[in-house]
Amino acid sequence: ALEAEVKRLTLKLREKERSEREFRRKILEYAAEIKVWKKKYEMQKLAAAVEISESKGNEEEISDIMEQLNNAAEKLTRLDAVKDLKLLQ
Repeated sequence: ALEAEVKRLTLKLREKERSEREFRRKILEYAAEIKVWKKKYEMQKLAAAVEISESKGNEEEISDIMEQLNNAAEKLTRLDAVKDLKLLQ
């Protein structure tokens, strides 16, 4: 009877050890998955931040280019006017 009880308890202990190993493995899998999702989230957040900063930079750049184009157009208009005056003389 004592031997049977020892055998039963040994089997129960092995089963608990096996399930503990399984739980640890699952915990490690979940931890790895969490790291992957966290990294994806950080990269997505970074990409969004880059897009925002690029669009802000582009607005300044665009208004700068528009100003340069307006200045160039004014100069061309003046040059055309000077040419017209020279032709009239």
